[in-house]
Amino acid sequence: MVNIKRNFENYATKREAFLAYEELEKNHKTPIWLHGAEDKIPFAIVIDFNDWIWLPVNESQQYMESDYVENYLGRKYA
Repeated sequence: MVNIKRNFENYATKREAFLAYEELEKNHKTPIWLHGAEDKIPFAIVIDFNDWIWLPVNESQQYMESDYVENYLGRKYA
């Protein structure tokens, strides 16, 4: 199994992680959930901070919701 580093592992405190999340927003790199398949029009929504800290580090800040929700957040993908 590959050990994947999650966002929260880059920060000493939750406050520090939140400030980094806000910095992403300021720099127009807001983390987003991508929805849709090849046969559908894709759309995106902003990822909440409380979800983002549990996701793996991703330079693009784009996460396909169907690939990440169950594996990293412990919720069922609708």
